[in-house]
Amino acid sequence: MVFPSSVIESGNVEVHQIIDTGPGHAAEGFNVHLTCQQNVSTIKPGSSFTYHINVSNTGPVADTIVLTIENPTDWQAHFNNNPAGFSSESEEPKPRASSYRNYSSCIAEILALEAAHPDIVNVTVIGTSWEGRAIPCIKVSDNVTVDEDEPEVLFMGLHHAREWMTVEVPMFFLNHLVDNYGSDPRATWTVKNRETYIVPIVNPDGYVYSQEVQNMWRKNRRDNGDGTWGVDLNRNYDGAQNGDPNGDWGGAGTSHTTSDSTYCGPAPFSEPETQAIRDLVLARDFQLTISYHSYGREVYWPWGYDTGVQTPHHSVQEAISTDIAAINGYTAMQSAVAYPTTGDTDDWVYGHNWYNLGRFISAHTIELDGSFQPPVSQIDATCMLNLDVNYHVTDTAGNLYQDSPVITHVPYQDTYDVIGPYTISANITTPHGLIPGSTKLYWRNSSTWNEVPMVNVAADTWEADIPGQPSGTWISYYIETEDVNNQTSSSPMYTPYATHDFRVGAPALEYPVDLEPNEWRMVNLVVEAPYGAQHNEKAVIDVIGRSVVEPTDYDSVETVTSIIPAILLVNDLNSVIQNYKTALDNNGYSYAESLGASLVDLNDYDVVIWATDGPNPLDSSERTFIGDYLDNGGSLYINGEDIGAAASSGGWLNWYRTYLHANYLQDDSNSNFINGIPGDAISDGLAGLMITGLYPSEITPFDGFASTIFTYIKIGNPTAAIKADTGAHRVVYLACEYFEGSDIQSNKDLLMYRIIEWLTPELPAYDVPVLPIPGWNFISFPIRAIGSIEDILDDSAGDGTTTWDVIRWFDPEDPMDPWKTYTTFMPPELHDLDAVYNTMGLWVHITEVGDGNLTLSGLQPTSTVMYLSAGWNLVGYPSVTSRIALSTLPSGADSIAVFDAVDPYQISDEALGSVVMEPGNAYWVHCTYDDIWIVDW
Repeated sequence: MVFPSSVIESGNVEVHQIIDTGPGHAAEGFNVHLTCQQNVSTIKPGSSFTYHINVSNTGPVADTIVLTIENPTDWQAHFNNNPAGFSSESEEPKPRASSYRNYSSCIAEILALEAAHPDIVNVTVIGTSWEGRAIPCIKVSDNVTVDEDEPEVLFMGLHHAREWMTVEVPMFFLNHLVDNYGSDPRATWTVKNRETYIVPIVNPDGYVYSQEVQNMWRKNRRDNGDGTWGVDLNRNYDGAQNGDPNGDWGGAGTSHTTSDSTYCGPAPFSEPETQAIRDLVLARDFQLTISYHSYGREVYWPWGYDTGVQTPHHSVQEAISTDIAAINGYTAMQSAVAYPTTGDTDDWVYGHNWYNLGRFISAHTIELDGSFQPPVSQIDATCMLNLDVNYHVTDTAGNLYQDSPVITHVPYQDTYDVIGPYTISANITTPHGLIPGSTKLYWRNSSTWNEVPMVNVAADTWEADIPGQPSGTWISYYIETEDVNNQTSSSPMYTPYATHDFRVGAPALEYPVDLEPNEWRMVNLVVEAPYGAQHNEKAVIDVIGRSVVEPTDYDSVETVTSIIPAILLVNDLNSVIQNYKTALDNNGYSYAESLGASLVDLNDYDVVIWATDGPNPLDSSERTFIGDYLDNGGSLYINGEDIGAAASSGGWLNWYRTYLHANYLQDDSNSNFINGIPGDAISDGLAGLMITGLYPSEITPFDGFASTIFTYIKIGNPTAAIKADTGAHRVVYLACEYFEGSDIQSNKDLLMYRIIEWLTPELPAYDVPVLPIPGWNFISFPIRAIGSIEDILDDSAGDGTTTWDVIRWFDPEDPMDPWKTYTTFMPPELHDLDAVYNTMGLWVHITEVGDGNLTLSGLQPTSTVMYLSAGWNLVGYPSVTSRIALSTLPSGADSIAVFDAVDPYQISDEALGSVVMEPGNAYWVHCTYDDIWIVDW
């Protein structure tokens, strides 16, 4: 068998040409246009992100746009399938919010949406305010003028005038539904399967008054006739209607004094604004309602008047609220737990409909954010945070009891198998039983769906087969089932607009898109990070679209995918969290932020900074999160003057001692300053640091892992902070408040730097043996390292004595000039080898043997994916486990060539069963067809 020429042979070294991916030239009659609404993402190592590339032919002539990928990284990137659609201005990215809406702009926006989308948007006026302003209600549905037999849901905003964000969130959802109908599966399914009603401004007069006169105004603008104005609309509904006088209008949480902010009005429904909502609710058949308020980051369900009284649907409402809170990170509770109210929206909507009409409407309130009017910069974040909530709510409206069948399915992966069949398997459970014959698989390799009954092969396992397909075929499929109560479920959700997809054959690195004039198609670009990708690592991958009819016409989009930062900043209700951010920013650290820890996995981060505040830090779930993180080898900085006192009074001192490695002595150290410990890695030279707070705690190290790093400046020098290193995890614990205080910024910056550096784990090192004499070595490295070639291979993790001057690698994808070279003695523009990875086999010319090893540092990948081309591939072996080639190489490999230690500059062709693949070695692998090789560490 012939394999590529020896690396020792000289070859031409050419200047590496960079492809210009800027906007192309639009020839007359042709116009290629590529956009990507979200072209930046952050993911975990080993995971992927799908970018939606909108490919448009905005010219008058039919054309084929050929998409290619420019990927200079070792990350995987390939195209996926998606159906065609017609051009829409909504595909252009929306600008970020630059201000809060006002009443006039909101009305104009609503009417413009209706005019542009009359098929799915219908605007009606459901009432008029005291000052004559219209209260609009927007219905969104596919047959919008028809009352279809579909679940109905109502979203309300701005009962209270000063709560401006409660207009933004439903308006954002409205725009998302309308803009993404026909392109986004979730929006399309919702419009086609739900009747969504949105009343963004319940209180228009108060809204105007709050924005133009008195921004903290709460009520409407009723003239009370005694020199006072306004009624609290969320106290003006007609009570719980459950026969309990304590829940009647005008009770707990209200005032009958006209000047008070919670004045409930002269009678229930005395206000035209609440009458409008009442009449809408009575005229429709809502299953679920959401009333947006601010602030508090909480989710409520009835009753609001007494914590000791529960609705007949308490468990259902609690479950729905808990699911909502799991999405946006808020806290779910019965409304009365926060504060007692009567005459509020939720109690009346639920109570009147259940007790008087016999129908169940699950009514909820969501309290947004941490202030009435957060900064404008917060609008987009709050709207995005609750977008998933709103979609979840519309979905739940069709399944309030959340007892529809549950389909658990692992999507079928891309395959090289052209014979098949491809067995699709799912686990389906239901409390009610399935309708016989209702469980089906739908699949297609073109525009026509094929329906296949699924077979119950064992217990809850169902299977169906898709026949084998030719290489290059895309297959889309979904699963549907129905229970005896006529509740349907699907995998994925939002079928048939969302599907599972897999490809037969090699991953698609080129994708032709046939487009008629003014037609567009959404094509998915899947970018996957290696398992060994490092924190903050970034992959910039371009998609280039070029016209077939006029090749000079092209366009491109850039995607930027980053690995999550190494540092997570957890804001545990810390009122001055910005002080932590400033110290991190001044040191140039990248970090992720989280409000609490319920929505993140601490184990994804090397370092967690946990900033507590207040007298009740670390509830039981938070202690569980932290304990699990440290048990898994995490590094934690935590502060708080009340942690020790809370542990002592709350009965969790054992946890405190086990994980924070401290003994709690007492509160109130009666000192405002702390000193560092000479020689300590964190606190050396830091003296007289100013702390804040009322009750800084005195502690001592609990075990031999812990040592004092700061003491209070007072008699006896009691311990104020400790650090602990168990060998498995590290902790820095300040029993006082420092970053919250007013000490000079340079001290804060230095302390933050030292804490992070001490907590940050060192990358593991690995020795790659080299021959005992200078010359060519045929090597690879199993760890995953990032950086320039010289940074990766500089032996800096060792003694630095092993040096090299030339590296060569064979690129099978460039048959005209496959040998790529990097040298240490030529200008950078003459190199045509830009990067090295653990997937590559390298010829390295060693100039100084040193200690006999190239010692490199990097991360240990769980596994590594390599795409092998038909023909010869020069590959690395990214593993520390020796394996017989026949057992580890994919089925497409038929031969392997190895380094000949007797004659080091030659390669010998060997049988797969006779070669043991070893860490640090490189190999030539021959494949009869394109294949994927997955190498476990």
